[in-house]
Amino acid sequence: MVQRKFFLFANVLLLFCFPSFAQQSSAPAYQISFRYHYGFILVHTKSLQQFQQAHFPMYEITLTKLTDGSKDWQREYHNPDLGMSFY
Repeated sequence: MVQRKFFLFANVLLLFCFPSFAQQSSAPAYQISFRYHYGFILVHTKSLQQFQQAHFPMYEITLTKLTDGSKDWQREYHNPDLGMSFY
C-alpha cells in the first residue's frame, strides 16, 4: 500500500515538474469530414410505398473553413465554421 501511494505521488510530482503546452494556433484552416447515416423513409406519397420496408444508408461529405476571429463579425458570432456539405 505504501509503494502504491509513493508511485502515485511520484507520478503527480513528475506532471508538475515538466512544462506542458496546450493547443497552439497551428490548426489547419480547412477541414474535411465524412459522416455515415442510416435510416428509413417515411411514406408520405403513394410512389414511396415501395421503400417503406427497407433501411437506407446515407453519406455526408463536408468541407469546412475555420475562422480565426480576425474580422469583427467572426468575433461577434464566436468564430463560426464556414462550409458546405454534400448529402
